[in-house]
Amino acid sequence: MRGLFQLAQIKNAKAEELQRELGKVLANIALKERALSALQLETASARGPISGAFGDLKNFEVDRAIRRREIKTAQQEIFALHQKAFQLRFHLKRAHIEYEKINRLDRERKAAIALNATRSENKRLDDVAINARHILRGGR
Repeated sequence: MRGLFQLAQIKNAKAEELQRELGKVLANIALKERALSALQLETASARGPISGAFGDLKNFEVDRAIRRREIKTAQQEIFALHQKAFQLRFHLKRAHIEYEKINRLDRERKAAIALNATRSENKRLDDVAINARHILRGGR
């Protein structure tokens, strides 16, 4: 009897866990996107060397290449996080569906039990009324 209720609780706990994990991933995405924006802004605002020294130009190009790699890496991380969020949303949707199915079955079972109890009570009341009627008629 309590099996469906306990199973519904387990499925609900799983859905809540997925919801928390999705929240963490979305927060991480926002954090990474802010860091990426800052990195892109920093890269865009970098100025080339003013003097014509070859060493300064070489250092500037190396620095720019490093920043481009960092931007590419950040973009790949954000893409991977978006994929993970997509998967979590899919699993969360399935977990909610499973929870709703089991919860509905549990509610239907409880409703059937209540209906049977009401019918049984009505039968007992009818029997009492019939017996009382016979007793009252027999006593006249």
